[in-house]
Amino acid sequence: MDREDVLLLFAALIANVVALVACSRHGDEVLQRRTVTVLHFERLLCDSTCEGWFPQHLRCSKVSFLAIAKLLKLRGILFANAVVKQHSYEIKIAAAFYFFASSGGYREIATGMGMSKSYVIDIVDEVARVLYLVSKEVVSFSRDLDGWDAVQKDFMVRRGYPGVVGAGDGSLLQIDRPEDY
Repeated sequence: MDREDVLLLFAALIANVVALVACSRHGDEVLQRRTVTVLHFERLLCDSTCEGWFPQHLRCSKVSFLAIAKLLKLRGILFANAVVKQHSYEIKIAAAFYFFASSGGYREIATGMGMSKSYVIDIVDEVARVLYLVSKEVVSFSRDLDGWDAVQKDFMVRRGYPGVVGAGDGSLLQIDRPEDY
């Protein structure tokens, strides 16, 4: 056995020992994992170049988001259970909207917004409660033909389909359909 073979064997032995030590850790040891994926939402509110983030992640424009946040504030959404003052009112509303618009769960939203999971649950519950209470005042359907005509014309302008008052186009709901449909 020459010197090179001995060094190669020694390196393989060290690699095996390192692998065995790494695998022999017990599960009761505490690990701390840090993530750097926290979203700085206040910067998004101030920066005009971040307009595209709102429709992509909250399903509304920045102007619409601020108007809805103002409406919710006027309707008495006070986050009684979410009493931590560390986060602004807008970021709490954004956390709820982000939850409603994403397919992720509370943990993903909490990580992204820099909040605890239980805190996000309290916020989402409160926003959903107030949205439900004001839904009858805010969401309405036309009761006459002129109102439906106005809705049809607006939909024609937005989507290019005449005579339609709404459609499931697959942008918000996953639709199982043929590729060429």
